[in-house]
Amino acid sequence: MWDAQLAEFAKYPDMYSVCLLDNRGSGQSDIPPAALFNNKNQNVNYSIDTLARDAWTVADVVFGPDAKVHIAGHSMG
Repeated sequence: MWDAQLAEFAKYPDMYSVCLLDNRGSGQSDIPPAALFNNKNQNVNYSIDTLARDAWTVADVVFGPDAKVHIAGHSMG
């Protein structure tokens, strides 16, 4: 999905740093075994709030908590 954009940003390493993130359970990300089922033995659906906090945390860790970042995404369904 993001290969063309990544290739373009890679042309300018002094201007851009890029981090690609797969949300929990999508793409190449796994789902921890304990999270596969909730206490009612149903599949877990991660909320948008949870996924947004994940993205924020990744940005803090990768770029630093005071970094200015741009976030891009696409429809999840």
